[in-house]
Amino acid sequence: MAQPTKSDFTPFEYEPLRRIDRIADSPNAQEIAQQRADALRLLRSPGNPRDNILTKLAEEWCERPLPHAQTRALCERYPRIANRIALCWIDPVLTLALLDQLLRDRRGGRKGFPAPVHAELVALAAEVRNRGTDAS
Repeated sequence: MAQPTKSDFTPFEYEPLRRIDRIADSPNAQEIAQQRADALRLLRSPGNPRDNILTKLAEEWCERPLPHAQTRALCERYPRIANRIALCWIDPVLTLALLDQLLRDRRGGRKGFPAPVHAELVALAAEVRNRGTDAS
């Protein structure tokens, strides 16, 4: 088998995926920002009508009194998220991972939750941590 020669290789130039510096200076910065927002929207899973309804498990979880946390605003405004938390609630490690994912903006540009919902999520995380230390 013949050895590859220098002419067999295609030159490669590094092109960064994020070109923020070029976007900011571009006359079409608004258009590019809109395209980026549209692309990020496509990354989200498609909506499902069931996402707007609490599951039976989540209803029971929302009604259960928690010593240091409430879930009223979360269950009313974000039933899909309440369903996920209720499903994970029995496993503290999984629940904390989910809450961490919800509370931290890893993609950049997220709006975040309204203050009452954010406060409930933070209180739920503290509740899970307390529950973990009480069990030891």
